[in-house]
Parts: sequence; structure tokens; C-alpha cells
Amino acid sequence: MAGSPPLFELKPIEATDYPEMARFCADFPGDVWDQPTWLARLRFWWEENPAFDEKWRRGWLMMDEGRIVGMLGEIPTLVRFFGEDRQVGNFSTWRVLEAYRGNGLKLLFRAVKLNRDLPMFTTTPTPKVAKIFSGFRFNNLTEHLDEQLYFCHLTPLVRRFAARMGPLHFLSGIPAILARLLQWFFFVWAKPDPGGLTTGPARVWGEPGPAFDRLWQRTRDRYDVTNVRQADVLRWRLALPLPEARIHLFGLPGPGGEVVGLARFMEEYPPAFPDERHLVCQDIWSEEAAGTVEMSAALLKAAVHFAKKEGISVVRIPHFQPHLARAGRRAGLFFHNQRVASLYCKFPKAIQLKIVPEKICLSGDMGDTGL
Repeated sequence: MAGSPPLFELKPIEATDYPEMARFCADFPGDVWDQPTWLARLRFWWEENPAFDEKWRRGWLMMDEGRIVGMLGEIPTLVRFFGEDRQVGNFSTWRVLEAYRGNGLKLLFRAVKLNRDLPMFTTTPTPKVAKIFSGFRFNNLTEHLDEQLYFCHLTPLVRRFAARMGPLHFLSGIPAILARLLQWFFFVWAKPDPGGLTTGPARVWGEPGPAFDRLWQRTRDRYDVTNVRQADVLRWRLALPLPEARIHLFGLPGPGGEVVGLARFMEEYPPAFPDERHLVCQDIWSEEAAGTVEMSAALLKAAVHFAKKEGISVVRIPHFQPHLARAGRRAGLFFHNQRVASLYCKFPKAIQLKIVPEKICLSGDMGDTGL
């Protein structure tokens, strides 16, 4: 009958659905990845993920006569809550074809209803989607994300000053050169000193091994709520199968072959500056004493040195935690930026009542990509 709403059914995602899901995602308007990349990404979300087991619900498909017309993925992540490692869910890739979009909320309603006893996150919603999650009683952990930045080349600085100077954009090179000189001075002047807790400078690490497990065992209960950072989780993060997303792990060596700190960065080409290669901090963790930031600052300086050597345009450290702001300043990162945050989460009431914001330390990649 003309004008009748489209028919559909909701079904749980199964491993046998991956090929058709990869085709659906690759063909979706505006997508940039091909089918093999999507197929690898789906396996990365679930079968290759240390947080996944066969009891985990992968998400939901909206089907019309055997054809996928919508989907919502649920990626598991291991997070430590009050001394216990737990699976949490991360909503990802909520997509519905135009003709069925009026029923898209039914995907989210089904997922939220069945996960009401599970901590759930979504970290990359658009403002419109963020309002929808707020309607399902998801709360934003913070209104704004702060960013410390280091510009490895003059060109990105000239571009940003030109955008601000309007008709005088042709003079943008002058403030850009002055700003870069100030940046250089602050960076060279800053010399973080972790003291006798380290045996050498932070450096790019290869395969995370037992020393990273021992670091996690020594530090895992420093916060009430924080991501699990054991070696198998780090190896999974490093294996992200996106062609443009190279992940780099930095380690801070300690006495006796131990690792006393780590930082993880991802390369990306931001949509606003597609010709710039950015190195973005996803996580930083160490066993430095409360109130000190020397180890974190040493890791950040190592990342900047690496970026300059590799020809990367900009280093960015997004965060919403005061100690990381202090670490960025201690590392000599002169530039600062702020943007609207999208860190939406929904906790069961028993967890929500115990949470203290100052005792939360979450990494910037709940799911599989960064903030």
C-alpha cells in the first residue's frame, strides 16, 4: 500500500552477519572505509577484543526481508570499578537508512533497556545525537575538553592565525613566528625530573609485555573507576585495523627492567585540517606519587620529540583532568585549546551513588577510536 511505513524486525548481531554488515557500512552515505576494512574492524570490536566473550551481546540489526537497513554496535571494554574489573558497553555506529530513520530510536531503546544493569558509554555523538542520549538519562562526564598542543611546523600556526585575522590574514606569518618562538622557549626550558624512579628517558616501545602487566598490578587501584591497562588490552589497542590510524606506545623505563609509565598516541588527519597529520594522546598512566606530574610530563615530551622526528604537524593532548593539564604545562606545551566534550555515560544506580568525579580516570578511547 502506498504510503505505508516500512516493515522491519530487530535481531541481535551474530558473527555470521559480519560480511553483510561490512557491505552495509561501506555503502552507507558519507562513509570512507571499504568492505575489507569494515570486516577487520568488526572482528576487532569483538572476536579479537580481550573484553569480549560469547555471552556479550554485539548489538542490534534492523532487518527488512533479510536486508540490513540499520544497526547499532555494542563494543565491550574492561573498566575497573571499585577494585573489580567489569565489562562496560560502548555504543558505536548507530546507522539507519533514510527510509527507516523514523524507527531508528527503537534500536537504541532495545539496547538501553537490555543493558540497564551495565555501565554504558558513547563518546562520539553529534550534538543532535547527544540530546537523544540525554533523553535516555545518559550524563555527560564533563562539559568541555581541554587540549594542550605543540605545533611541530610553522604552517599550521600560520593557517590558524590567518583564520582569526580576517582581512589582515596576509600578515599571519608575523604572529605565527613569534608564537612559535615562545613555544620553543617554553618547551626547551621545561625539564621534567622523575628523579630516581626512572633509568632513562621515555621512548617508543614495541610489544607490551609482562613489565606492563606488573605496572598495572602496582597501580590498578589508584582510582575508583579507570580503564584496565594490562598488556593484552594494550596489544589489542595497538592493533586497531584502520589504514590511517597508526598507534604508538611510549614507555618510561624503571629500575630492574620495570616500566613505570606509559602513554598511547594515535595518528589522525582531522576533518578540519585534512592535510595535517596529528598525534593525539589517547591515554597516559604512571605510578608517580599523588600530586606530582613529572613522569607524565616526561612521556609527553617524548611524544613531541617523536612527532618532530616523524614530520607530524601537531601534537594534541585532550583531557578533562587537572593533573594532565599540569603535566602538559610541565612538559612545556605552550598552546591551549578548549572544545565541547562528548563523554556520555549511564551507570547503574548502585555504581552512580558511589562515584566521586575526582576519582575517575578514563582513557580517551572508550570503544575503538579516540575522543
